[in-house]
Amino acid sequence: MPKIDVRRLAQVNLTHRCGTAAASLRDDIDLNSLVKGTDYELRSGESHFTLLRGVKFEQWVLADDCAPLLALCQEHLDFAPGDTRVLNLRDGYPKNLEGITDRATRTRLVIQQILEGQPETPNLIVGAVLSLNIAGRRRFFEIDVLAINQAGVIRPIEIKSFPIVDGKARDAKSLGSAFEQIALYLLFLQRLVHLLEGDISQVPLDAVLVTPLNAGRNLNMAVTPVERRVFQARQRVEQVSHLAGSLGFLPVEIDLTPIADPSRPEHERIAGLEALTAHFGTHYTPDCGKACPLAKFCRRHAHAAGSIDFIGGAVQRQLPNVSSLHRAHELATGSTPTLQERAVAEGLRCMAHVHQILTTLHVTEEVA
Repeated sequence: MPKIDVRRLAQVNLTHRCGTAAASLRDDIDLNSLVKGTDYELRSGESHFTLLRGVKFEQWVLADDCAPLLALCQEHLDFAPGDTRVLNLRDGYPKNLEGITDRATRTRLVIQQILEGQPETPNLIVGAVLSLNIAGRRRFFEIDVLAINQAGVIRPIEIKSFPIVDGKARDAKSLGSAFEQIALYLLFLQRLVHLLEGDISQVPLDAVLVTPLNAGRNLNMAVTPVERRVFQARQRVEQVSHLAGSLGFLPVEIDLTPIADPSRPEHERIAGLEALTAHFGTHYTPDCGKACPLAKFCRRHAHAAGSIDFIGGAVQRQLPNVSSLHRAHELATGSTPTLQERAVAEGLRCMAHVHQILTTLHVTEEVA
């Protein structure tokens, strides 16, 4: 089923210059499976407990025909007391391509009715599905809840189980990821509203997040402006779509099945992965570790090649006009710089001299 976890698409912000990452979106390549069971597999991920906690919390928020959520919407989203109509698109549809396609069609129809000002439209749509063309293929994205108040303002709501304690998220990384997801939903909703000839101002660029409050039995709803994140999401989606469209397709001689087969020798699987990434290209940066299953694999290659991107943007900006880490080492050890390299070369030589002095002192102390 061509359904992408929106968290994966949100991570395009970190991998948008990588040909292999773009091709994996376009061609539905499961990058996790290609390194599973090898030395390059990333061992991180949400624990079973965390996933179970998230499911339980969402069930609580949506209990009693969404009564807890409706109370929050009345307090924070200008819902009238009578704005209580709930449409649950997770019920009554098969969990396959036909089902998710029908849910996307129903979501689009309801939004069109809302834009037309028709009466008795839902105020909450649980499990709304948006369908878009991303990287050359039709994709489906499920939103936890769409909220529509009496004025026809449409807002996606994301339900997360990490607590807000004393006004701050205990898990800042998860909070940022949630904002990235909602920014994509807002981008896609505004596109749909525009396509339906509606007023995109009915989709304000605010993230609506429901979380536990102070780790207790109370709920917290926060409305946070994310206009900049939506702008960045638009740029990244356009960039990855353009990149995916410019890439060639997978050659017949590169077979993904043996690469993902854990029963095969690791060196054979890695050889296939080498061929895949060589064909589409990679662009490693330290941020890849937060977004891509191939990060350890590409990190090794970037290190071996002396890629300047290997060290990250903050340090990279200190080495303008230096083509590689190998070249930086040459300049630090006395190689004649070009005109463009002169300013950097002087600093590198000074740092190399300081490093030599400190190393000598350390050795002297150990001997003493």
